[in-house]
Amino acid sequence: MKRWSVAGAIALLPIATYGAGMVITPVQLGLVGAAGSTVRGVINVSSPRPQENRIRITFGDYLIDDRGHRTEVSPANAPARSCRAWLEVDQDQFVSPEQGKVPVVVSAHIPANASGSYWAEVYFQIVPAPPSFTPAGRAPMVGVQVLPRISIPVIVTVQGTEKYAMKIEKLDAAKTEDGIETSVIVQNTGNAAAMISGALAVERPSTTDASEELASKDIEPVTSYPGAKRVIKLNLPLKIVDAASADLHAYFRYGPGKDQAIEASSKLQALLESHRDADGPSSKQ
Repeated sequence: MKRWSVAGAIALLPIATYGAGMVITPVQLGLVGAAGSTVRGVINVSSPRPQENRIRITFGDYLIDDRGHRTEVSPANAPARSCRAWLEVDQDQFVSPEQGKVPVVVSAHIPANASGSYWAEVYFQIVPAPPSFTPAGRAPMVGVQVLPRISIPVIVTVQGTEKYAMKIEKLDAAKTEDGIETSVIVQNTGNAAAMISGALAVERPSTTDASEELASKDIEPVTSYPGAKRVIKLNLPLKIVDAASADLHAYFRYGPGKDQAIEASSKLQALLESHRDADGPSSKQ
């Protein structure tokens, strides 16, 4: 059974990110522009409760692992596709009001020789209020201050130079108490970042065009970076199944084009037996 859900190139992810004293949208900013041009986007900052906050903005670099976790790195360890040096904001320090929001304009100056996608982070950090002095001229004793900081990824794609390409490297499945834990490794072989969406399904093959679907679930859309692998895990609530007659099938999309779809399948029994063999004969099934 064909299952496709549309996912385009990197765009705004409008969900809010919350930190003590800050609410920021979107959680990821995607910018697209021609080589040699300047492109702009807006990140909105507001307060979750009636209080003013002074906020400072800086930039940084990050690495991302195959589970999508970001790790901040120094400029010396920045990825080859860092766009940190391209970015600027219209205000690097401001007061977030008790009500309403502050729009921060992020600009990216794209070099003339750039191609594909590049990325960096924008950091929003609360600046501590200056100490209030006593009549004797001494500052009051205070404890350790924790200063919240939120990082927002910015992904810049050079329009007209994108090469979108993905491949599924591996399917896997293992039995759990709740069903079957499935995983897929997707490799981005292009030069551009993209959102992956789609579904994983356990199906019983048929001699006709349509297979019988035993269980399926949509994945949460994930960002795939050029040259990187991404592991997508999903638990399918399927406890009773004749694994010998079933397949695990992945249906993914990374754009609206006809060629921006990938799928792969594998015999479920072979996947489950590979884990049983690895566990050894004394393990519980």
